[in-house]
Amino acid sequence: MGSSPADEDTRLIADENDPLPIGRRTPLILIHGIHGNQQPDGSDNIAHLNRDYFRDLLCYLDNEAFKAKYKIYRFHYVSDRYSVAEIGRALRNDLDDLIITDPSFDTDFMIVAHSMGGLVARSYMQENCHNAGVYRGRRAGERIIKLITLATPHHGAPGANDQSRNELATNDSWRRVLSLASLFYWKKHELLGIPVDQIPYNAPNRSDLLWDNFDNMVNPNNQDINQWLVGLNSEEGYNSKIIAYYGYLDLFDRRRTELILHGNISLESPGSLVLEAFRYETLGDLHGKLFVADVALDYGMRHIYLFNDGLVPRESAAFNGHSLNKRVECRGFDHLDLKEAGAKLCANGSMLFESLSRDLEVIPFDAWLQDENRGTLLLFSSATGDYKFCSGILTLTGQGRVTKKGSLITLQQGARETDRRIMANIDNAQRKGVAVVQLLSSTTYTITDSDATNNTCSCLQH
Repeated sequence: MGSSPADEDTRLIADENDPLPIGRRTPLILIHGIHGNQQPDGSDNIAHLNRDYFRDLLCYLDNEAFKAKYKIYRFHYVSDRYSVAEIGRALRNDLDDLIITDPSFDTDFMIVAHSMGGLVARSYMQENCHNAGVYRGRRAGERIIKLITLATPHHGAPGANDQSRNELATNDSWRRVLSLASLFYWKKHELLGIPVDQIPYNAPNRSDLLWDNFDNMVNPNNQDINQWLVGLNSEEGYNSKIIAYYGYLDLFDRRRTELILHGNISLESPGSLVLEAFRYETLGDLHGKLFVADVALDYGMRHIYLFNDGLVPRESAAFNGHSLNKRVECRGFDHLDLKEAGAKLCANGSMLFESLSRDLEVIPFDAWLQDENRGTLLLFSSATGDYKFCSGILTLTGQGRVTKKGSLITLQQGARETDRRIMANIDNAQRKGVAVVQLLSSTTYTITDSDATNNTCSCLQH
């Protein structure tokens, strides 16, 4: 197939942080999830690209070790207008165009995709052949080295369904709550801030996220079974190239248990869950809303999907029932954490972004300090001493000396070697540390971090 209706509403661009030619490096393509190109005002226009979606990951990967091996490209698309299959074909077309204009791009590459972006990547790989370059006439998946999916609904998300969602509902009270949640998530038009209608279950991109019923939990004759996804998953295709990161909220998380206890939530009754949802909506607390959604999926669907990230059940993001390259479990992560909580630990003992770097075969920054008040940031590798420091608009990179004693890691750089002094200590067991960065020309920066698990990769003005 040639053109796609989505061609006019997609863009493949090189990330602005790396203006150098690709040379002999490997392209790494980032693909956002549904509504990932939306602006703060809710508009979704391909003329205005939302780089902030992968802000923290882009910040973390902005280092010399990574850039020596990879060049990042971002694929953007408009949501709720075209099917995933049409978006996947548009990705193929954008790649062909880039191959024609820049023959050095005509090579194998990597993809990292969050949420529905992973389905876009899989559609591109399995349902399309290239029309240009060395892979002309061959299926696109042949050129992919690895596809790393983050919280991707490989089996769909039952909350997107209609008939099947109602069939899964614990009782009538929970059925009404799930229907209300669907109205707000898939809202199409609003009146005074209240949704008055919603995107139908059979419209893009909601239809792409419907449950595929791989677990046989609903009537297979239901009209809202995701037949496109059933077909995509019916062949192993390139599953051996997939590394699936999946998360789920901890059942004993304090916020979750308080929500259930204080809200009088049970299988029999949703209690005050709807009021809690409105409270988090008013506060603009996206993670709070995911806690509410997690409980709704759990209690509202008879504990069938007990473990979920607020949107996607664990068995879907882990792509259960298929043989993959690897799975990485990230307990305590919600759906958004899987793209932005880079300092949180996954079950493999590594921080999320550290683990991703290892999958990309790049020596990672495995020590991460961020000042609790000013946002000043220091990242470094305990293996090489390479570091990145930033505060506001100031960014410094270099290489210091690392010493290790148990879980304590120390980074030092003296004034004889450069124009700065650095002393940093981090206890990776207790996940806390301190650092001092002194510029000989002027300023001294101090970093105090008592909880490195909640760090972000952004440098705030101070």
